Amino acid sequence: MDHTTNSPNPRNGLKNWPPQHRAQMCEVDEEHYYLFEPVELASGLLVVPIFFYSQESEIYSKCIAPQIKGFMKDNKLVTKIKIPQDIKFDHPDLYTIHTSQFKKNYAKIQFNGYKLSEECADALYEHDGKGSQKKIQLPNPWRKKADGRIIRNVPITLYADDTSGNISKKFNKHISFYFTLSGLPPNLSNQEYNCHFLSTSNRATGLEIASQIVAEMNNITREGFIAFDSTSMKEVLVTGMVLCFLGDSPMHAEVTNTPNPGSSLNPCRMCHLKTETMDDKKSLDYIQQFLRINSDGSEKNLRIRKLMEKLEEEAPEKLFNPFLELEGFDGVKDTPVEVLHVALLGFVKYLARNVGKSLKETEKAEFWTTSIFQHSRFKYSTYQCQWNGQTHQEFKPFGPPFASLSLHFVQNHNMEEYQTQLKAQIQNFIYQCVKVTGQWVNKPKFHHLLHLPESILRFGPASLFSTEKFESFNGVMRNASIHSNRQSPGRDIAITLDNYYSFRFLLSGGMIYNYSTQTFSKASEEVINIFLHNPVVRKSLGYDFHASNPLSRNDYPFTKKDKVIEEEQLPVPQQLIDHCSCQNIKQVCQVQITKHEILEKGCFVSIQSHGSKTHWIHEFNELYSMREVSRTRTKQYVNVNEIEACINVQHNCDKGNCPIKKTKPSRIERQETEIMTAQVEHSDNNILSSTPPPSMIHFNIT
Repeated sequence: MDHTTNSPNPRNGLKNWPPQHRAQMCEVDEEHYYLFEPVELASGLLVVPIFFYSQESEIYSKCIAPQIKGFMKDNKLVTKIKIPQDIKFDHPDLYTIHTSQFKKNYAKIQFNGYKLSEECADALYEHDGKGSQKKIQLPNPWRKKADGRIIRNVPITLYADDTSGNISKKFNKHISFYFTLSGLPPNLSNQEYNCHFLSTSNRATGLEIASQIVAEMNNITREGFIAFDSTSMKEVLVTGMVLCFLGDSPMHAEVTNTPNPGSSLNPCRMCHLKTETMDDKKSLDYIQQFLRINSDGSEKNLRIRKLMEKLEEEAPEKLFNPFLELEGFDGVKDTPVEVLHVALLGFVKYLARNVGKSLKETEKAEFWTTSIFQHSRFKYSTYQCQWNGQTHQEFKPFGPPFASLSLHFVQNHNMEEYQTQLKAQIQNFIYQCVKVTGQWVNKPKFHHLLHLPESILRFGPASLFSTEKFESFNGVMRNASIHSNRQSPGRDIAITLDNYYSFRFLLSGGMIYNYSTQTFSKASEEVINIFLHNPVVRKSLGYDFHASNPLSRNDYPFTKKDKVIEEEQLPVPQQLIDHCSCQNIKQVCQVQITKHEILEKGCFVSIQSHGSKTHWIHEFNELYSMREVSRTRTKQYVNVNEIEACINVQHNCDKGNCPIKKTKPSRIERQETEIMTAQVEHSDNNILSSTPPPSMIHFNIT
């Protein structure tokens, strides 16, 4: 059984899964081995697999050596196999064994000259050490369900959101459910091609739509379904569960039976943060709970009451949240703190509004000429009337000033160290915010931010459970909605997307089962080549070939942009010609040194030291809370392969007294005009910014 995840420590979630939700089997030399079925190793040792997991593309098992004792029953010697009850992943008695060491499965093991299955009467016993025991029937029931097939465990990430059925995003009339496969790496899961539509309605509530999804997911979790694996060209049994549920705060509140956190007395679904009255939110005790720094109505609506009584008599199951019945789903642990809504549409939006509303008109003009907004497609005039904007694109330019939180998992594989740094950064950020005004404790998302390290520890880097990929898929749903006659829009959208997925399935080379001939077939190579060799078709189906087939480290660096504009062309320095002993030297515009870093004119870089590694750190600027950079007169020619990382350096406008002048040409319809707009004219004073760190090198320097 294959199970994959992109967490830096993929076993974090696995540790807490109950036996029925774990990967149930693995295949070794065409033999199938199941959990809780005894296995004989190549060494002759008899063990019982408790966990299967993959690490660095290799399959391992956590096994325990059972106690095997014989006793008399009805004048017949019977063998009893016993293991401890509720064995955890880190149990000291568990052996970590590579599955290649498996030699004989349960049905082939001989014991005392007889088959072990006959000797133990197809039973395994769990004991709690206090005399009580629980019988586990052998073989594993999944062996019968699989019927000789390999089992593929495919957990999904479920998402729900209110979606507009119009071209405009401002009118959210539909509740839509999508999902992606949780095991996909970000370069694949972030593509529309790998985002799948489930259901939508402009009339039903989220829980009403979810009831049918929960029922089907439970059936998949308990029984699985048969599919065709195009890699092995065999039928497989697919099973899985909802690994996590993503959505905004109101949707998370609805799914977890908790109040909408905005004005609630119990604003957190992940801990016991609460207060008796709204006035108590001003108390020191509540503020300490909110910051996690301590040790620890109206008249009833009779119509609703009668409706509930009627439901209790006729359909009592409709009174309860269907997610309570979802197999393997924990509403507290499996609704992670999502950075798009908690960060960008949370504290970034709150602080941006607070700053914008407090500025005078003259200060606003100066504010919008800073470098972080000069490349934004939203201009000052737009933001003047859109401080209350709700779409995340409108607040993206505000992101860099707050990126010192280091919410993204930098190139550091030490999760413990990263957790320590992240918690310290979050605590410092909230302290600085509350120091300005204690009113921020009325915004639950500041408290939710404190739970982010827990979500990262369980599911991996925050980018893996970001909802931005689902937000972009809303455009596909809107396009399907536009062509509906509005008589039954949910049905029309579902039919449109079903046709779309069928078309995509055929072009992608999917195998179709013919029930009449009981054979599999697929589209011809000519049809498949339409998708494989046509970038326009691939793009129309949401597939990014370059993202799906990323370059290896050995492919970097390379010239990204060769042509240099005439104004920036320079003669080749004679010193460089002498240094390289080569006449064939030309100037280029950009060099791609890593997947996310581009070297171009004006970049600051960190290079490898040929001697002892030493970082010369300048003084600390108190105003910006950043390191300063000073320019030396030393010139050095550096091979591009010696560059470790690009460093984010910003201008020190305070020390340089940088003026604002109307010297920037306006661009209208992509053409520069003679109309000048204001921009900051910088001097040569720079500071080393800590936002955002592209690499661990940059993070350590700052």
